[in-house]
Parts: sequence; C-alpha cells; structure tokens
Amino acid sequence: MSRKSRRRPPHIPVQVPKASSQPPKSLLSAPTADSFQNFMLSLGMGTDNALAASTYGFNPITRQRVLLEWIHRSSWLGGVAVDVIAEDMTRGGVTIKATLPPEIIEHLQHVMVHSGVWTKTAETIQWGRLYGGAIGVIMIDGQDFSTPLRLETVGPGQFKGILPLDRWMVNALVAQGEVIEELGPDIGLPEFYDVVADAPGIPRTKIHYSRVLRHIGVKLPYWQAIQENLWGISIFERLYDRLIAFDAATQGAAQLVQKMWTRVYQIDGLREIIAMGGQPMQGLLQQVDMMRRMQSNEGITLIDGKDAFIPHSQTVNTGITDALVQFGQQLSGALQIPLIRLFGQSPTGLNSSGEADLRTYYDGITRAQERDLRVFLTKVITLTALSEGIELPPQWGFDFNSLWQMTDAERAGIAGQVTDTALKGFEAGVVDRSTVLKEMRENGRVVGAWTNITDDHIEEAAMEPPPASAEARQQALEEEAAMAEATGEPETGGKSEGGDGTGDSSYRRGRAAPGHGGPLTARDGWTRDAATLTNFHGIGIAIETLRGQRRWNGGPKWPSDYGHITGIPSAEGEFEFLDMFLGLHHGSDKAWIFNHYGRDGQWEELKVMLGYQTLEQAKRDYQLAYGQTAKGGIEGVAVPELFNKLKSMDVCAPLKRNRNLAARPSYEKTAVTPLFASA
Repeated sequence: MSRKSRRRPPHIPVQVPKASSQPPKSLLSAPTADSFQNFMLSLGMGTDNALAASTYGFNPITRQRVLLEWIHRSSWLGGVAVDVIAEDMTRGGVTIKATLPPEIIEHLQHVMVHSGVWTKTAETIQWGRLYGGAIGVIMIDGQDFSTPLRLETVGPGQFKGILPLDRWMVNALVAQGEVIEELGPDIGLPEFYDVVADAPGIPRTKIHYSRVLRHIGVKLPYWQAIQENLWGISIFERLYDRLIAFDAATQGAAQLVQKMWTRVYQIDGLREIIAMGGQPMQGLLQQVDMMRRMQSNEGITLIDGKDAFIPHSQTVNTGITDALVQFGQQLSGALQIPLIRLFGQSPTGLNSSGEADLRTYYDGITRAQERDLRVFLTKVITLTALSEGIELPPQWGFDFNSLWQMTDAERAGIAGQVTDTALKGFEAGVVDRSTVLKEMRENGRVVGAWTNITDDHIEEAAMEPPPASAEARQQALEEEAAMAEATGEPETGGKSEGGDGTGDSSYRRGRAAPGHGGPLTARDGWTRDAATLTNFHGIGIAIETLRGQRRWNGGPKWPSDYGHITGIPSAEGEFEFLDMFLGLHHGSDKAWIFNHYGRDGQWEELKVMLGYQTLEQAKRDYQLAYGQTAKGGIEGVAVPELFNKLKSMDVCAPLKRNRNLAARPSYEKTAVTPLFASA
C-alpha cells in the first residue's frame, strides 16, 4: 500500500461560552427531565449561581518537562505515583507454559532476569507515566533498526535486552506522514521513531515500530493526541491540583505545630516606645530577650507591674486530620492505587484490613499487563529462546504471576493438591515417575514446596525401567512354569524362595537346572566357587560368587550374588556370557544395564543389575564392587522384557552405540580378555 502524505490538522481553539446572568428562554419555558434546576433559588447548573459560572481550564504541564521531573524527584508522593504501577506490572514475572523440560524453562527465566528484561520494561512504563510517552527498544545485535522485526532472522546470542527511551529522546515522525496504514491494532500510530542526537545508546537512529514497546501515561482522544504528536499526557496533568492541595494541607499542618505555644506580652505604652525608637526600643528588645532566656520550668518571667503576660496553649484542629484523609483518598482514587499501597496505611473501620482493596488493585494490574505487555513479552520470550538456541513448541504461552502473597495454609493446600494430582497420574500409568518429579518441582516453585528435588533425582527416575506389559508378564509366568516343570519342582506361584521376602520371585539359589550342563567349573586363575545355574523370573542365570565372598585373591568382599545370564554373550570374548549382579530384592521386576569401564578408562563390557528396587541401590553395589561409580549410559528395562531386549541389542558395544540388529554378531574372532588378573 502506498503511503500518502499527511498534514497535521490546524489547531482549533476551544471557545467556552460566557456565563450569562439570565438563563436562555428555552430553559425558562421548557421543563427539564435530566437535571435539577430551581431558578427562583438559583439552584442547579445553568442557573445564576457560582457553580454555573465554573468551567475547566487547560493546564498542559505535560509539555513542561522540567516541572514533571521536579515533581518526581522532590515529592515522595509524586515518585510513588509514577513508580509503583511500573514495579507492580513487572515484579511478579511470568510462568512460561510449554512442553519443555523444567531446566530449559528455568534457563529462559534466568536469562530474562539477567538480561534486564524486567527492570528495563519497568523503566519504560515509568517514563511513559511520567512524561506521557516512552518506548522500550528491542536490541538485536547486527540488525537494522529501521526495518521490520522478523523473528526468524534472529540467531544465537543476538538478543541484547531492552533500551528505554522517553518521548524527549525520540521524535515520532508523524509530521512527515509516517504513520501505520496497515489494518491492525496499531493503525494510525507512528511507524518510525527518530532518536535525537543527545540520547544515550543509539543516537541518530531510525527505529521501526515493530521493534519497540510503546507505553503512554494517559491516553487521549484523537484530536488531543494530534496536539501531543500522538503521545499521551503525564499522569500528573490530571491530578496536579489534587497533588498541590495535599501538599499544601500537609505543609499547613506542619506550620501549625510551630504555633502551638503562642505567648502574648502586653506592654503599657508600647506604641510610644516603638515610636521613639532609640534607647527605649533597644531596652524593650533586651528585656524580651532576657525573658526568652529565663523562661523554663525553673525560670522566672520578670515584667512591669502594669504589663501583662498571657500564655496561649493550642492544639492542632481535629478537622485538619479529616481534611488530610480526604485529600489522600482523592489521590488514591485518581491514581487507582489503594491507600494501603500508596501510603502504606491500612484503611480504618470495623473489620477493615485492606485485603479487598489490594485484590481489586491487583486485578487492575493484571488487566494492565494483558493490555500493555502481552504482545511485547511474547516477542521478548521468543527472542530470548532464539538467542539461546531453544526451540519453543508451536503451542506455547505464558501467564502473569499473581502478586497476591499466599498464606502458609494456602501454600500447603495448593502443594497438597499438586502432589495428589501428580501421583494420581502416575498411579493411572499416564506419566512416569520422572515426569511426576518434574511437575512437582515446577509447581512447587510457586508455593515453596518440593524445592529439594534435584536434577539427579529426575535423571535417576528417568532411568527406571517402565512397568512390564501384560504380555511380558504372562510370558514370564509361562517360562517360569516351564522351568519349574523341567526341574521337577512345584511352581512358586510368585513367592520368594531365597530373597529377603520383599516381593515376588522365582529365584532358587544353589539348585542346578537340567539341560544346561550342570554346575559350571571354575575358570583357570579364579578362586571363586563353581557356578550354579538357577532360575530368576524365567531367566536362566548362573551364580558364580555369593554375597560376602571374594571373587579374586585380595579383592573386596562382593556386595551381592554375582554371575552371568545364560544364553547372552559378552564382549569379553568367545564362550563368555553377560555378567550380572543379583541384589537382595528378588521380587523386584526392575533391571538396569550399566556400561562397565576398566581401570584404564576404556569400555570393557555391559553389566546387568537385577534384584534392586531403586537405581541408587544398584549404583551402590556396583561402586562397592569396583571402587568406582557407574558412568556413561544407563538403561532401565522391566525384568519380564529383559531377555528379549538383550537378544535384540548389540551387547558388545557401549549403550550409547547400541542398536537393534537383524542378526546376532559373530564372536569367533573375539579375543578372550579376562576381567580380573589371575591370583
């Protein structure tokens, strides 16, 4: 669309009709239906009285920059009137709602704080309220400010924060006809802002409107906005008279305190003494000065017998207090800031705590945030994510955090609701334990609960094996029944026979399983007992070392039963099987696969951890055995699905390189590398 040149409309002076002593004839002959008038008593607007002659004047103090700055700088009330709204609109921050890990969202929040997004946004609102207009410029490194902002062009590290500029630092190029003509919420507003030469940061720069947060103090109708170059007016312009009245009343009350001890000294012939002057006048002054010096609780006032000394004890008029309260309430109403927030005082009255006033005020702050900051902060959060290399999901959003501070009881109630909801989702199988911990920690930030959930807790929960499927559990039961039939022993029915009684298990330690060649003989150089083939949840395992025994001379006492899984080869070489730990909790249906590294730091093989309820227990036994923590990849799997998983993966490679294979690899050329040196 081509831009047409536009001319500023000429200033049209407002003509106010003069008050007439007689009402118009139409008013005398026609009854009124919407206002009270009594011409006999001169009551009501339009009749011959003082109110009918009243009007409103034009006091454009917005154009007096220095006066506005003096008010903000020297009057505490003026400073609060400007600053408190800006601070409350930004101090709560936002809650980003996106399907991202909590640590990513936390990082975004951290970057926004440390890049000054909230402080600079507050400054923009402050100067907009003070001067009637201000802009916050989005700083994108390496981009032309005069071009429209395109979010997709922002790369890592380019977003540098926000630069506040008030209306005296920039010129809205309205006189040149550069206004927005595209249909949308900004139509008719300035399209460009020209930074003046002595402004800080980016002087002599032309800025496109899509790169700024525009904030004004008080919005004006169109023709009045034209006179202000499409800016608004300062908040002080509307309440200047009320501000003067309040300060005058407080100063008058302060001066009245100085007159509470007025004393009158009646002197006979005072006029003659003053008229003569000279020594008589000097003597009078000396006498008064002596009286001032001598007057105290223990002093004596000396006067002539014909003179009279009359002290007047005064108190502050009680009506002044009511007047000050009324002036304060008028300012509070004009600023839409309750007394408890503006003056820091609770309202008077029975059962009046100011809570309702604060809630109403905070609701107003929320409306202002939605109106003035929603679109701008959407850009800023998107730019922050792009600058940090974070891809926001398509359906993301944010909510402004409430400014209302909850009580301990309210926090505890919300924390309980969040916890119950998360646990119900976990019990229903909708989410895993890792997701539950993430949700509890994220929601706990608001109420101050679950703050001790660490990334390690979440990571360990993510490594936990998922619950076995119904098909896998049924298959495990069938395999257990087949194993029991082969050994000639009754089925255990899922009851523990050799564990610690903490759960179901089919593990039978020390009983050989036919069909596997009987007990295995000890390998050369090893001092451990012969391995015994047994059944663990339908999986054939061989126990080589019992808990408390030493696997090699001089080695540590082993923290758990130890052996291998039959039928699954190991990276140790030909005729070697995959090693496994068997903890005390034989009823656990959880298993973990660890990467194992030798003393030289090189990967050697995989270790399977069975019989543990938690990953922490498995890590503990591994560390007791090898004197080092488990490192590299860890993968969790349900026990009923373990055997099939091991058969489908490359067990001769670290977990990070594992992949499903169509066929098993050949071990014919694999060198035999003993895990432990011979005794």
